[in-house]
Amino acid sequence: MKFKLDENLPVELVTDLRGSGHDADTVGGEGLRGAADPTVVDAASGRGAVIAFVRERLHTVLDMDLSDRLTVVGPSRIRFR
Repeated sequence: MKFKLDENLPVELVTDLRGSGHDADTVGGEGLRGAADPTVVDAASGRGAVIAFVRERLHTVLDMDLSDRLTVVGPSRIRFR
């Protein structure tokens, strides 16, 4: 699964995801720090990546079918587009 972490998430999450065999990068690592949300969404969507989530919900997200949709995971809800 591919993940793009927004700049407000801990960088350590990239290590967690990669350690679980996932493709993960950060908004900052792609040179998009401070970019508008639509730009970040386009970058994630272009890679087929999940754009953001909360570390405590990692296991819930990994058990879901996230293919062919944009998924944003927050502390109290998960949104799909």
